[in-house]
Amino acid sequence: SDEDFRKRFRTEAKTQFSLSHPNIVKLIDFQERPDGLFLIMEYIDGKQLNDYIKNDSGPIPETELISLFKKVLSAIKYAHSKKLVHRDIKPSNIMICPGGDVKVIDFGIAKSGEEDTGLTKTGIQVGTVSYMSPEQVNAEKLDILTDIYSLGVTLFQMAVGKAPYVGETNTFKIQLRIVSEPLPNPKD
Repeated sequence: SDEDFRKRFRTEAKTQFSLSHPNIVKLIDFQERPDGLFLIMEYIDGKQLNDYIKNDSGPIPETELISLFKKVLSAIKYAHSKKLVHRDIKPSNIMICPGGDVKVIDFGIAKSGEEDTGLTKTGIQVGTVSYMSPEQVNAEKLDILTDIYSLGVTLFQMAVGKAPYVGETNTFKIQLRIVSEPLPNPKD
């Protein structure tokens, strides 16, 4: 019943609907009905990258890592060419399919770099803290560089087998480390 939420839903659905790339999950349809808001997505047979790392691969061997990561980069490059910033790149938003295919999911908080609809404003944090760029932590204006930072954190997790701030459980401490310290050395 929240009209602002419905407006955001329509905007996000239209954003996702405009994307057509082999490494991005396809939105087939979206519906607003009295009993709810619905996204009808392409079915993906696979598992989230974080589960794949945790349960199947551990640190991903370099040859497999490079192949998988190139597909993720291709998807995000395409989104950026459409002037979209994903803003929540993380292993749980990347699906690994049988045969090594990759699908980036959840463009739910993506934002167009060309228009500011006022639905998400500077000063509001969006994203998942462990993968946030310093700009996100500081609730500053975001551009494609925030996705590039999150891609780096995701690559770290793929190569090492765990996220850089896995030992921290306090959101504030993670945010403080993001803005004041370099990423931990993956060799450590």
